[in-house]
Amino acid sequence: MSSAASRPRNLFLRSISDADFAAFAGILERTELPARADLEVCGRTVEWVYFPESGIATVLAKGGRHGEIEVGSIGYENITGLSIFLGDDRACYTIRTQTPGRAWRAPARRVRALLHDRPSCRVAGLPFVNAFQALLGSTSLANGRATLEERLARWLLMAQDRLEDDTFHVTHKLLAHAMGARTASICLAAKALEHRGLVVKTHSRIRILDRQGLEAFAADIYGAAERESSRLVGWMPGLQRLEHRDTSADLRPQFLSA
Repeated sequence: MSSAASRPRNLFLRSISDADFAAFAGILERTELPARADLEVCGRTVEWVYFPESGIATVLAKGGRHGEIEVGSIGYENITGLSIFLGDDRACYTIRTQTPGRAWRAPARRVRALLHDRPSCRVAGLPFVNAFQALLGSTSLANGRATLEERLARWLLMAQDRLEDDTFHVTHKLLAHAMGARTASICLAAKALEHRGLVVKTHSRIRILDRQGLEAFAADIYGAAERESSRLVGWMPGLQRLEHRDTSADLRPQFLSA
């Protein structure tokens, strides 16, 4: 399994050298990820590093009495356990799956040992750390400066980038939790996007009708982090990726649930 095409779908595992992939392959195991599973918990020791192939996980900042708010997403384009690549063993955020999916995983202690023995593996992970930092910055800008309608447009684009489908199930309750908003406000924001002809929605399903229009509406809060990911790790989110997506059975659409 040396060529990139024959490796797992996760972008990190596809991008590293043959020698580094062989080192990781010796500690990886396949796993199915249910929805609403915590892959990391803020402040706790990282037990596993996950290399997703499908599905999407939300990265949550916790604020005590202020609850949680989404600060990023992880799909097949990145990995969890990035703090391990920076020499720490604690999670800065809670990472929780939003959809069922598949992943490879490795015990964090074995990843730490591998990074110690093979510095090239640590170096290979740093662009993914930087890509994730770009996403954090973009989400901070969106949370602080954008309207709820713009933030919802961005969220839908990010979900489509990772799930590679234009229709998915997502409840107002889940969106409200992710965005730190009231459910009624999410409903109004979704209706605003629908009135513009960008999406069509029911209570639990949203279909993107106009990807380019949605990008234009999200404006500056979508695109910067994605361009950085393209530069750093070669990810191609958006229409270019969607137009060339694999339609095989094991890449069928994933769905968001409450």
